[in-house]
Amino acid sequence: MNNKKDYYRNSSIFFMVLCILSLINCAGSASKKEKIEKLSLYDSVSSENSKIELVTVDGSTFAISNKLGLLERNGNSISIIINENKLTDTIPNNYKTNYVTIIPEGNPFNSSFGVLGTTNDDYIIPSGKHIYNGNAQVFINDGNALYGLNGNSSLVLDFNESKSVLTGEITSLSGKKSLLNLSCRDCVAENVVDIIFLSGSVCKTNRICFDNIELRNNNLKTNLSKNYILNSEAVFFGPDGNEMGSIFSVQDTDTGTIEIRGATVGSK
Repeated sequence: MNNKKDYYRNSSIFFMVLCILSLINCAGSASKKEKIEKLSLYDSVSSENSKIELVTVDGSTFAISNKLGLLERNGNSISIIINENKLTDTIPNNYKTNYVTIIPEGNPFNSSFGVLGTTNDDYIIPSGKHIYNGNAQVFINDGNALYGLNGNSSLVLDFNESKSVLTGEITSLSGKKSLLNLSCRDCVAENVVDIIFLSGSVCKTNRICFDNIELRNNNLKTNLSKNYILNSEAVFFGPDGNEMGSIFSVQDTDTGTIEIRGATVGSK
């Protein structure tokens, strides 16, 4: 490659294919919910509609975008309507959450990886400590290999009217890796790295943003430099804000070699 920018640009298609395959495999292995919560993403028996929000990260620009829509129920099936596009299909099942789920690359609304959930305009964050435990999916390009990983997530929000503090972590990240020189494709990758959210806070009404992150127990080719760019957004989902979905991206290719896109979903 002529330079670092060309290198990452030419690996983006390969990266997208890895993302799609990893997410499909994960969705297929999720256990079926024993109980369907009322007005959840999986409640097809109700005839009441729900407002939904799709939060995604672009695979090329790493920018985060939001789209509002409607979850339409008719007592028998569920349809997702966003920007006049309507999809009647099975929503990917995250077995630890009911009101938010991770959406794979290639979705019909903007083709980007992210989270989809039911929102409540009247929800106000209550004072206190709120812990959201769940699962995560993360894609990493460290300049040597592409990783499609699944792991556990935990986000802790300590909130009051004068100050809010968010911390968290993604651990046990394991899955598949493919070396960019193609000498290894879909090789097993276990306990690749822990992603630590050192701090964050309420950045706009009922929205959380991460301020900085750190890689620990790192088995990647390299670590983050001090010049990484972090974009993020975490949103409360469900009628009482009892679930949270977050999206984040990390670009560190000006002085480093790492790119990261990730999503977490969790419940109290």
